[in-house]
Amino acid sequence: MSLARRVGINLAYKIIYFPLILFLLPQLFLDHVVYSSWVVPFTLSALYIAIGLIADETVLPKFGLVSSTIQGCVFMIVVTWLSQFVFNGTVISIFAAIVIGLLLGIGEYLMHQRILAWRRTEMLSSP
Repeated sequence: MSLARRVGINLAYKIIYFPLILFLLPQLFLDHVVYSSWVVPFTLSALYIAIGLIADETVLPKFGLVSSTIQGCVFMIVVTWLSQFVFNGTVISIFAAIVIGLLLGIGEYLMHQRILAWRRTEMLSSP
């Protein structure tokens, strides 16, 4: 699979999955996540998508499935929790940040498996 196609599929996945978690999860944790506006989950989604697309083509091949997924998961937990200090009126408990980060991390683990499989297939089919 070509780089452009792989990135396109990864982008489509992230555009659906990341906002889904970031916008809907607060409905389950009403006391643990309060966004000051829709801008907060939108900004976090955009940040995670942009960084994820780059990291999936640079960090993932270098560090492998487990290590890169853990790095991404920890990054998303920390940034999600810290976002409450950037956006006035936003409250995100550490518990909610961990749940959000883990759910995003699980999704990323599954996508990372696909990306690595696509890369292996691409390498094997190259002359």
